Amino acid sequence: DLNQIIYLTASVSESEKGSNTSLFSAKIYRDSLVNLKKFLFINKNINPNDNITIFKEEITTEKNLKNNPHLKVIEKTSKIKKEEAKFYTSSLYPKLYFQASYELYNTRDFPALNEVVRKGYVLNLSLNWQLFDGLNAKSKAIQSQISSAKEKIKYEEQLANLEKDYETAVLDIKASKIQLKAINQNIKALKQALKLATERYKYKVGSIIEVLEAQKNLEEAYINKLNVIYQHNLAILTIKKITGEFAK
Repeated sequence: DLNQIIYLTASVSESEKGSNTSLFSAKIYRDSLVNLKKFLFINKNINPNDNITIFKEEITTEKNLKNNPHLKVIEKTSKIKKEEAKFYTSSLYPKLYFQASYELYNTRDFPALNEVVRKGYVLNLSLNWQLFDGLNAKSKAIQSQISSAKEKIKYEEQLANLEKDYETAVLDIKASKIQLKAINQNIKALKQALKLATERYKYKVGSIIEVLEAQKNLEEAYINKLNVIYQHNLAILTIKKITGEFAK
């Protein structure tokens, strides 16, 4: 919708510079622009030169793909499952509990058997070993190990997909820059062609069809430029998204 407003605004500006035919087209563009802005509840004027911009931010390196939020979640899940497997496996082993305390206690001297109060360290040792739990702990440990392995595979697959998306986005950025350079040169040529066709029509050397055709070609070039800029900016935003910059 914003691109439509920008395009109509640019068309009005360009048409107002031309012949009577162009001025008539400018009125059509202006009316269309007013109706579109009313539909979108936009009251302010939009300058095409201020809005048709190319993102020139530095492209994040591919190594930052590991900052992707989805990858981080998968990596964390894999670690949790691995720790779970260790916990369930450790429950199968004997457990030795040790407790030491310093306290006062009553005792009897031998052989007199007189009750006396003594103080000192008291040590408690206990050994706990569950011989059989119905293979419950072992089963849970195996399940956690399998889940951890699955998450690692999922991580590698997701990383491979992100690398492909990154490479595609980089290629799109390079291609769009080349396209924009060619389109800008083409627009200059089409402006001259429209100017020439308008002058020819003004002096009754050319036809109105020639003017309209030149104007149509110029308008299509502007639309093509908008599409290329959109693809360029979208590729940069894609890189920002998959490298986790939006999550910071």
